[in-house]
Amino acid sequence: MINERYNLEIWNHTEPYCLKQQVHLPFYFVHISHFLCKRLIHSFLFMFFTFIQPSFQHNKQGILFQQIINPKVMKKLTRISFLTAMAMLFLLSACKEDVLSPTENSSVSATAGVTKSGPNYDLDVVLRGAEGANGEIKFRQPNDPEIVIHLDTRICGLTPNTSYLLQRAVDTNLDGNCTSTTWLTLGKGLTPQAIVTDKKGSGKEKLFRDVSAIPLGSTFDIHFQVINEQTQAVVLTSDCYQYTIR
Repeated sequence: MINERYNLEIWNHTEPYCLKQQVHLPFYFVHISHFLCKRLIHSFLFMFFTFIQPSFQHNKQGILFQQIINPKVMKKLTRISFLTAMAMLFLLSACKEDVLSPTENSSVSATAGVTKSGPNYDLDVVLRGAEGANGEIKFRQPNDPEIVIHLDTRICGLTPNTSYLLQRAVDTNLDGNCTSTTWLTLGKGLTPQAIVTDKKGSGKEKLFRDVSAIPLGSTFDIHFQVINEQTQAVVLTSDCYQYTIR
């Protein structure tokens, strides 16, 4: 149990479009943080009901405390009461335990790309790599006569000033398990287009592909990968998704 690790996600503020990066923390650190958070809420509640709330109730003689306390003191008490209530609401939302165990996290990840409620014309594809590298693909099919799939791709956490290529592989065995390894390099139509990272290791490119030759309503399992253009090494991969030609 001591070696079990949990997955937390934090927002990377240095890049506005980078996905939430996974940060692995020991399980005991996670549970201690939640324990302290809950204790802080209990302290606020104790202070509120012990010192603040009685100031607005009647005493035994039926006289309101606010009538015998200095108006300046009452103003401070009112302000403290309001701030305390706001702080408790904030803490209640912040202390929500949304940490998944490794088995739960893998279960969610394995089925994240498949929606069974209907055809998937648009996708939000998540790309993951080693050491916090990640990316996203906004897979969009506008409902217009031009049957074109737009692939707004963003990557971060990779080697600076390096060219990468986005690839996809599809199969028609619609079981949510992408088995195809026939990778096609994507770009501007039929022309492959590299995604070049900046000095921070981030890059973005608006790619697209014309699928008018494919019958409307055709459905595929699809997954993506990003490779280093020079070494051909795979640096980012996605889960299995399913999409339908509109």
